[in-house]
Amino acid sequence: MSVFRTVITSIIVVFCITLQTVAKISYAENYNAPKQLKYTFTYFNKNDKSTLNVLLEFTGRQEKETIIELPSQYGGINELYKNITDIQVIGATIEKTNTPALLTLYHAPSSKIILSYNVRQSWDGPLSNFDNFLAPIFQKNYFQFIGNGILIYPQSYKNESSNLKWVFDWNVPNGWKVANSYGTNNLHQEFFASFNDVINSLFLSGKFTLSQTHIVGGDVWSAIRGKWPFQEEVFNKIVANIINNEREFWNDNDSPHYLISLIPIKTNKTGMVGTGLTNGFATALKSNYFPNYPMWSVISHEAFHQWNSPDIFDVTDKGNQVYYYWFTEGFTDYYADLLNLRIGLILLPDYIKEYNEMLVNYFSSPAKASTIEEVKENFWGNFAVEKLPYQQGKILAHNWNAFIKNKTNNQQSLDNLMRDIVLFSKEHSKLNLEKMNDIASKYRKENLIDDIHHIYFGDPVNPDEHSLGPCVYQITKMLAPYNPGFDVYTSKEKHVITSVDLNGKAFSAGLRDKQILISIEEHPDDISKKIRITVKEEQAIKIITYYPYQEKLLPIKQFVLDKSKWETNPDECLAWFK
Repeated sequence: MSVFRTVITSIIVVFCITLQTVAKISYAENYNAPKQLKYTFTYFNKNDKSTLNVLLEFTGRQEKETIIELPSQYGGINELYKNITDIQVIGATIEKTNTPALLTLYHAPSSKIILSYNVRQSWDGPLSNFDNFLAPIFQKNYFQFIGNGILIYPQSYKNESSNLKWVFDWNVPNGWKVANSYGTNNLHQEFFASFNDVINSLFLSGKFTLSQTHIVGGDVWSAIRGKWPFQEEVFNKIVANIINNEREFWNDNDSPHYLISLIPIKTNKTGMVGTGLTNGFATALKSNYFPNYPMWSVISHEAFHQWNSPDIFDVTDKGNQVYYYWFTEGFTDYYADLLNLRIGLILLPDYIKEYNEMLVNYFSSPAKASTIEEVKENFWGNFAVEKLPYQQGKILAHNWNAFIKNKTNNQQSLDNLMRDIVLFSKEHSKLNLEKMNDIASKYRKENLIDDIHHIYFGDPVNPDEHSLGPCVYQITKMLAPYNPGFDVYTSKEKHVITSVDLNGKAFSAGLRDKQILISIEEHPDDISKKIRITVKEEQAIKIITYYPYQEKLLPIKQFVLDKSKWETNPDECLAWFK
């Protein structure tokens, strides 16, 4: 580390000399070059404080005044500009504005400007909180950030499309890997891309394990930190299979590079967090915790957003995109599982199980009767409301698929409608409900708007009894969401009862935090069977039993796989989903 600090000191000295030189010429020369943003990133650790120095070079506006914008908000994280310090500028004078994320530069017309600033993460210590995942992460052995989190830029460049040139130079410790949405292990990068694509890109460097798999049109890379219950190469090949499958679905192999990162969070909580980005996906979860089904489903979901994005709809206010989340999120959820089923990452019994669990959660949801205006108002503050469009859209997608298959004698499916809708938005104009209805009429689906209005009015979306094909039938059962009332995973891992819900049946039955866990017998697929837990408390052995649900039982539609048909001819059962 001492050698690296010496290198950084040399870089800083050279940087200061460069600034002095530029100061002498910046007002004497005008630059008429095409719009370009050049960033030089230098990473160093001093007194166990990791810092990224960013050097930005660009051409100021001809009007002698340029507004620069600092990071502000991304993914629910606010005031990102507070992570930025030591802003210095050569070639201009700098002045604050009434908006903390905006600064004004005054300069000679079209002169070259160099801006320097430092970025640090907003908390001390390792990544230990899922809420910090989307913020810039700067650790001793690695860093990861999204462009929105650290890039300062001229405000006038925000509307630039693919004619904007980007140059990235990376100064990182010896042996560190470098990867981002535009390449891997390239310390100098030059490319053309839109502003929005780059600002929503993934950037990382450090002691990662990099794996590569070639697919049609390019390569899929994975960058992994930590120890996991799988081989990195196997993980990478599965991700590549998912990406390749979706590209085949859309007949789109235009992106030559795709990057997914996986980093551990030092937390006692189970779960995972992830986000889809330009040519990539970033995810994090507790070390050694790797739930296959949710992981592959989330990756497939986020990758599908490359095509089924909220931006395909005609809305002047991005806050109104929630009106279409039943499609951009719910239909994407449907295809995430469906496409993984087609390549064998999900088996049909598991596909049906997950859909049944979603139906239980939907019909038990306290938010299921919410109108679209109530969803818009409460989407970011209420988890049940946030999940509602996903649930409604997934049911609707199954129903529409069955309808189209029936009307066209299995010659067409929702796949055809989906491709036509997204293709129209790319080749013609952005969508609204009337245009969607026109496209759907080609597939004999004339009442599309009526179905959507039911969602908007808070009416229930009932699953079509034939929506999972000829090998699956529908029944009604008295059900509630499975709820054991404590953190089963962590309790098993530590052999100590953890996070007992004080209002749940587990607590009422006598389960308490810090009891020693001896054994647990549970049936997550059958809430009619009691959980049986054996614990030790103050040298006494206790057996605790209770039913694993909290809400009252409701009559809920469920789907059952006909075992005789499945065992006799599984290919015929799977044909429905092709």
